[in-house]
Amino acid sequence: MRISLVLYVYPGIEKYLEILIDSINYQTFKDFDVIIFNDNLEDVNQLFRNLQMHSTVIEVEGSINEIRFNSLKDIDTYGSEYIIFQDADDFLAENRIEANLKALEDYDLVVNDLTLVDTKSQVTEKSIWACRLGNRLEFKESFLKDKNIVGLGNTAIKKSLLIDSRLRYSKSPLAFDWFLFYQIFDLNKLNAVFISNTSTYYRQHQENIAGIKKLDHNRLKHVLDVKIAHYTALISIGFDFEKELDSLRSINIEILDFAEIKFFKEDFNFLWWEESNI
Repeated sequence: MRISLVLYVYPGIEKYLEILIDSINYQTFKDFDVIIFNDNLEDVNQLFRNLQMHSTVIEVEGSINEIRFNSLKDIDTYGSEYIIFQDADDFLAENRIEANLKALEDYDLVVNDLTLVDTKSQVTEKSIWACRLGNRLEFKESFLKDKNIVGLGNTAIKKSLLIDSRLRYSKSPLAFDWFLFYQIFDLNKLNAVFISNTSTYYRQHQENIAGIKKLDHNRLKHVLDVKIAHYTALISIGFDFEKELDSLRSINIEILDFAEIKFFKEDFNFLWWEESNI
């Protein structure tokens, strides 16, 4: 079983690359290659000089959505039979490749848990979704209808599912991974699974929002903006999400009393974009 690890790099990512590269080199399973999509990062070969695995650097340009979607063609050309995605500002648990590879023996798509780290890469919370989802939770398209767990930093997938000519592009999604993978689920009868016996070490900042327990006005507004853009994009390519879109637009966050919203426990972690399901 041949496998490629896919990264997207860009200016500003430099400070995170040393720990990312170390986490790749220290994998318990080492027989894989790395595909690096480079969006105008200077001296990329020098920055990755300590990477021990064979790598291919592909120069790209465009918006985030354009780069991610157009990269699927290059993944078809350069990628192996199985693809593991990894965000370059995060890093891998040492068994991430091995655990995903093992699960791919039985499933078409594998999603692993997240472990939160701070700005100094110190762990702040382990396996944030395991307490809710357990290990080896099988799920289908319906699970992703109003939330997401399938990202470009914690997903492994059969390459053949990524190079489907029926996949459609849209410039409007604010969460491209959700938009892409929802289509893949819709077009295929996938055997998909969530595993918690490995993690992506997930750096929590403004854009990396998993594990944020506090729900306030700004956070809910951001979630609503993302979901409205998501459903609008899916509608534009033929999906029927008019009811969901109308429901989101009817939420008046100005009148919500966030102090009264106590539907989660202390150890509760939202899935991506789940906060509006209140």
